Amino acid sequence: MRGASEKLFPMGRFKKTKHVQKRLQQRGLKNLVEFVCNYGECVPAGGRAQICYMSKRACHEACSELRGYLSKSEIDRLRRTFVVLSSDGFVITAGHRYKKLPH
Repeated sequence: MRGASEKLFPMGRFKKTKHVQKRLQQRGLKNLVEFVCNYGECVPAGGRAQICYMSKRACHEACSELRGYLSKSEIDRLRRTFVVLSSDGFVITAGHRYKKLPH
């Protein structure tokens, strides 16, 4: 489901607090938030928030479009990345998944 959040949050329109910017820097995810949100799939996370992540299908589609630009390690890293967004466009947090996401 390419561009799941694209209708809600166009590319470059994610609002980031200073706290989130610091966490993204610490976790090495600074440049992956928009990529994950625009290419990944989004599921409700409770309340009005949503979790965006790279499913196998989304990762395959993104990688086929970006063939030659991403290494195997970068693709694996994308697969483990998630982003939590509020309904008003703020990035709440982002991190690396170690467990499956609930559907």
